[in-house]
Amino acid sequence: MAEWMTAEQIAARYVVGEARLLEYGERGNLAMRRVADGRALFDVEGVARFFRVRGAAAAGAAPGAVNGARAQHLGVLGVATLGGPAAPVAMREAPATGGREARKRALRSAADDLRVRAVIAKAG
Repeated sequence: MAEWMTAEQIAARYVVGEARLLEYGERGNLAMRRVADGRALFDVEGVARFFRVRGAAAAGAAPGAVNGARAQHLGVLGVATLGGPAAPVAMREAPATGGREARKRALRSAADDLRVRAVIAKAG
C-alpha cells in the first residue's frame, strides 16, 4: 500500500521544496491527492524516484539510498542518451481528405501552376 505524506513532511525528508512538489503533482508527474482540509498528500515512492534524501551524501550513504535500495533520480528531464542509435519513426499516412479539402487543394495547385507559368513567360 502506498505511503502518503504532506508536502511539509516530504520537504523535511527530501531535497525538494513544497512549491516544486505541487508543480510536479499538478502536472501529473507525481501522484498527489487532496484531503478535506485542502492539504495535498504525495506518494513517497514517487518522491523517492525524483528527489534525493536530505543529508544522504553527508552521512556517507549512497545518494538516493532509501531503505537499502538505490533510487533512480530522473529529475525534470528524465534519462537522455546521446549518440545512440535513433529510434525508428513510424510513418503515418495522411488522413483522408473530404470533398471540400480536395477542391481547395486542386485550386491551390492550379493557382501555383499559373504563377509558375507567368514567371517562366516573363523570364523567357
